[in-house]
Amino acid sequence: MLSLITAADVATPLGVSATDVNLVRIVAAVNEWVKRRCNRSFELVARTEIVRGYMKNYVFLRESPIASIAQVLIDWSGIGDFTSLTPQDLTKFAFDSDPLKDDNRLFILSTLSNQWPDALRAAQITYTAGWNAFGGAAPAVPDDLHDELIGEAAERYRRGVAERFKSQTLGAFNYSRFDGPVDPQRKAVIDRYRRW
Repeated sequence: MLSLITAADVATPLGVSATDVNLVRIVAAVNEWVKRRCNRSFELVARTEIVRGYMKNYVFLRESPIASIAQVLIDWSGIGDFTSLTPQDLTKFAFDSDPLKDDNRLFILSTLSNQWPDALRAAQITYTAGWNAFGGAAPAVPDDLHDELIGEAAERYRRGVAERFKSQTLGAFNYSRFDGPVDPQRKAVIDRYRRW
């Protein structure tokens, strides 16, 4: 599992040990929170998805930046059965691999209509996409996202557990709720990487 931030990233600005149990727990929680919020894993891996077509020259994939396309099966009938289909010639497709754009569209270049079929299960696409948090061949996690996650983890650590919850007791019932939403500016940066 890809960690977008580490305890060491957050420990330095806080002036605490990277092995602090609460800090390690908070960093893990922030890593999982951003993956759920953005509806993506961010991890550079090969994956297969069934995508919807909208009679446009592109479809949306879940992850980005796209590193490579391995196979495309298009179901022109709209049934969504990909077992008997022949893989498409990959030169008929294009994508923008620029990590700064974080583009998750796969373009179709040449078919009879130059459009993906208008179907709920239009194509099955096998591709590799994602970020690499610690360098390597894949692009690193964007600095703005990385910095905001460090800030969120540091804020949660400083706030502590006791200040994060408000509770109320009514008779035999106990109610607790989160008190302290994510900073709106931080949320705006994080939401740029969100997939719907």
